[in-house]
Amino acid sequence: IVWCGTMRGMPSAQNPSRSLVSDAQGEGLAADSHETLVEAFDATEDLEPRSGEAFGCYVLLECIGRGGMGLVYAAYDPQLDRRIALELLRRAEAPDPRARARLLREAQAIAREALPLREAVHGPHDPFVANTLTGLGEVLIELQRPREAVEALDAVLGRAVARQRLSDVPLGAFLSGGVDSTAVVALLQRSAGRPVRTFTIGFDEPEYDESGHANAVAAHLGTDHVTHVVTPSEALSVVPRLATLYDEPFGDASAIPTHLVAALARRDVAVALTGDAGDELFGGYGRYLRAHALWSRMRRVPAPALASRALGALPVAALQAAFVGLRLGRHPHRFAQRLAMARAALSEPSIDGAYREQSSLWARPTDALAVAVEEPPSPLTQPATVVPRDAAIERMMVTDARGYLPDGMLVKVDRAAMAVGLETRVPMLDRDVIRFAWRLPLTYRVEGGVGKRVLRGLVDRYVPRDIVDRPKMGFGLPLDRWLRGPLRSWADDLLEAGHVRRVSPLDPEPLGRLWRDHRTGVGDHQYALWPVLTYLAWAGSADAPTP
Repeated sequence: IVWCGTMRGMPSAQNPSRSLVSDAQGEGLAADSHETLVEAFDATEDLEPRSGEAFGCYVLLECIGRGGMGLVYAAYDPQLDRRIALELLRRAEAPDPRARARLLREAQAIAREALPLREAVHGPHDPFVANTLTGLGEVLIELQRPREAVEALDAVLGRAVARQRLSDVPLGAFLSGGVDSTAVVALLQRSAGRPVRTFTIGFDEPEYDESGHANAVAAHLGTDHVTHVVTPSEALSVVPRLATLYDEPFGDASAIPTHLVAALARRDVAVALTGDAGDELFGGYGRYLRAHALWSRMRRVPAPALASRALGALPVAALQAAFVGLRLGRHPHRFAQRLAMARAALSEPSIDGAYREQSSLWARPTDALAVAVEEPPSPLTQPATVVPRDAAIERMMVTDARGYLPDGMLVKVDRAAMAVGLETRVPMLDRDVIRFAWRLPLTYRVEGGVGKRVLRGLVDRYVPRDIVDRPKMGFGLPLDRWLRGPLRSWADDLLEAGHVRRVSPLDPEPLGRLWRDHRTGVGDHQYALWPVLTYLAWAGSADAPTP
């Protein structure tokens, strides 16, 4: 058992005595309020922790039993707590450095190997040379056209799905009806020889409901499909359990529907395949294109530094209120956020900085802390050097593969599912699939303002395009309305100034201003507020208010 993140039962800043003391004493081991037994782990050679290594908000003090089963001791570190809070506000995750390193060790090696090869073999008229691995070794296949890339992806991803469907317990798959999950389910159904079990949840609110698309895909592929329409009360019942489910502050609200679809699947299966990682490998996030387009346009503005300062002098709060009151534009609540993105694109010398600002929930997370702390390095603040600077979209993809994917997406799905005893598997992260994706030229992945070109071509082989060809929805919730409605009193209690000071290193003043703007409808700050609320609920979980 390898621990990633902060364990249930670990001491918090306010409850340093909360620990696994009784378990430790039961084994004849000593543990006090500041040094806590964390977890037994398999101390294999490449996963063995080192003394002084950081685990979330805790610092490893000692490891005993090296070379076999062992025990890890940890102590709460307030300085790490503040730095984790900064990264949580940056992008909703509280990363475990060791988990990130373990996941990305092979992926980074693959990227270093694949990118130079791709540059060497791709001239303006050269055929594409893809490295696909089979059970017999390495095979080079020349791909003259995108159609051949689709055929190769069908083979590579198909083998990955076939390998990961092997199980001695019932197995199924999550199905949203989007490109990624449809590709995995189509290949799973092809290799299964009988209807596979697929699972979807829906919502009463049409703008958040994907179940109709998933039902259409399932009917076309002939899967044994289960859909459950979630009520608002059912979804809200998960909120007070999030700190327990994740054992750390986790600021992505899609953890709620993810846990619900996992619970639905667990009624019938013990293992589920997912379509995660398709966006990072094949350029599926719209933010890649938006950030690149905005940054490119802002580069053409004369005197960009002066223009950025001029935008900074605007009365943003008054303009935001005016946009909302007059209902100007499609998303008047996001005026301030988009203005901040434009300023960043004007002032940042590279696409890395522009993408950091667009991806950040708080443009300056340090503003939310009561004590000045240097923001820790992260993939967003220290971009990868393996990708050339002029490969803008691919740099953003690598940034997400190094940060958002392991710290956010995979943590979200794994813990939401394991809370109900469901194992999840990710065929897109098969080593062969990663190798294949990073050898594709960008135009095979992103072209004409549309991402996942080759993956869409694969799905076209199995499902009519009109079923899956729709705007990306994600796993959204009406969180903005819930915070103004059924979750309002819960948020009021968590954001009360005294509570904030008592349980966290956060400054209640900027949090209060943001909450008032959201509560009164002046702005839509759901994405900035949610990680704050989950952090406060986790930090004071012994006496945290409940919705």
